[in-house]
Amino acid sequence: KRTALLIKLMAEYGLRVGEAVLVHLTDIFPDLTGESLLVHGKGGKERHVPLTEDFAAELIAYGAAVGGGYVFPGKDNGHLSAHWAGKLVTRVMKGPWTAHTLRHRFGTAAYASSRDVLAVADLMGHANPQTTRGYVQMPVEQLTRPTLRDRPVLVGGLGGRGVVAGASYQARRFGARSAMPMHQARRLVGASAVVLPPRGAVYSVASRRAL
Repeated sequence: KRTALLIKLMAEYGLRVGEAVLVHLTDIFPDLTGESLLVHGKGGKERHVPLTEDFAAELIAYGAAVGGGYVFPGKDNGHLSAHWAGKLVTRVMKGPWTAHTLRHRFGTAAYASSRDVLAVADLMGHANPQTTRGYVQMPVEQLTRPTLRDRPVLVGGLGGRGVVAGASYQARRFGARSAMPMHQARRLVGASAVVLPPRGAVYSVASRRAL
């Protein structure tokens, strides 16, 4: 149950692993539209993330059952350590999925559904929307080319020294990631890989429209 809640906070609500372990029962509160979570982010910055009522109830019930304070209690100042939480997630998910790739999945999916970089930046706690623009590239390819949806797409240089500029989360499931040599990524993904050159002008237009 503990690991499932951690995974959901990262994959469906965009929390960093270090933010997820800090969730306290007092951080969950009702608002005008339902329930929200006060997230304690990097650099002492806080943000509100909306929760479904069912998930809020799950967190509250679990937190109450394990002590009534931190939802994920542990030996790191009373809560589970981010390092150990990351290990729990990797152990359950297996393959290439990590706490970071789950959050990346959230950012990609959130942009694909909303096309709003600023809204996604707020949800993910990015101080600069430029950081969030890293999630624009792959949704644009899959939104503008419907045949690529749900396929392992790699965007980057096609030459011998080419580097991956972006990878869909279908490709990341095989272990491919940004900044990896393209030949290595293609070897990991195998024959199903769809390799495309970057379309910088298209990504730039999509980002400006979203902003």
